Amino acid sequence: MYGGAGLWIWNSNDHAPTYLDNNTFAENNSVLHGGGLDVINSDIFITNNIFWGNTSPTGPQISFGPGVSSVINFCDIQGVGFTGTSITNEDPIFGPANLLLLPGSPCIDSGNPDLPYNDREDLGNPGTALAPSQGTIRNDRGAYGGPDARPAFLFTSSQLHIPTDSVDFGSVQLGSFVQRYAIVTKSGFVPVQIDSAKFALSSAPVIENLTTLPHLFRARADRDSLLLKWQPAVKGTLRDTILIFHSDTMFSNPLRLPLKGLAIGCCFDKTGNVNQIGIVDLADLSALVSYLTGGGYSLPCAEAANVNATGIVDLADLSALVSYLTGGGFILPNCA
Repeated sequence: MYGGAGLWIWNSNDHAPTYLDNNTFAENNSVLHGGGLDVINSDIFITNNIFWGNTSPTGPQISFGPGVSSVINFCDIQGVGFTGTSITNEDPIFGPANLLLLPGSPCIDSGNPDLPYNDREDLGNPGTALAPSQGTIRNDRGAYGGPDARPAFLFTSSQLHIPTDSVDFGSVQLGSFVQRYAIVTKSGFVPVQIDSAKFALSSAPVIENLTTLPHLFRARADRDSLLLKWQPAVKGTLRDTILIFHSDTMFSNPLRLPLKGLAIGCCFDKTGNVNQIGIVDLADLSALVSYLTGGGYSLPCAEAANVNATGIVDLADLSALVSYLTGGGFILPNCA
């Protein structure tokens, strides 16, 4: 998600204020802001909520954009930066598969004590909250507290997802390499494993996955990545797909992520620029003489030093460069 992965409220201040009571925002992820809640141009009252384990570069639990008037009371919010009545930053102690509050949770019986917020009462046990609420009838923070609490859902399915359309390696010069990350996210509360990955067309060492597999995603929303390396052997456009095999029964197998890039040479326009500095001149001739006579010069670009664009770099290239520089009629060919 790109903002408000749990909930996005936008431009509601043209209407009545928004009241957000007894919700649990957990394990959501946004690539921009507001992993749990993102609010823009709105008046909002936030009461008896839990914001925990959400992630984003900014405002991971709650992000307030421009034009927001907010009141936050009796909430458990991971991190700091929020003011209001009875705002805590304590682990809510969730159950493993349904976000139900476990015994000892600081969110039990710690919501707004006013009567309208009370948990439903177990009529067979007066003064005790009716499940899924716990403890006394004082409000429990989160989705399982308050007068509208209902039996817990079991988050027993998960789903892997690739949040990007492709991996772009960009322009890569022959003889060098570049690394990029292929990001994979997981929703839900059941462990999922990436078993293996392979490329549809290419083989190592042209493209490599540097991440050790298999990789197990934890029993919560999660995010990880595969580190990919491309070291092109020939010039041209890369068009390939990485196939990611996994144990997620809720999604297609394998996941497919397109890869693209452009392999370029070190020779630009014409051959002859042996030292790769400025224009083709006598300094290039000196560099080529040093290389061919064992004078210690290392070619920064063999493609450019192959003046006649034929075979390997040899004395024929030296003769061609002398002819070009002395007006002998040799015309520098285009780089391949």
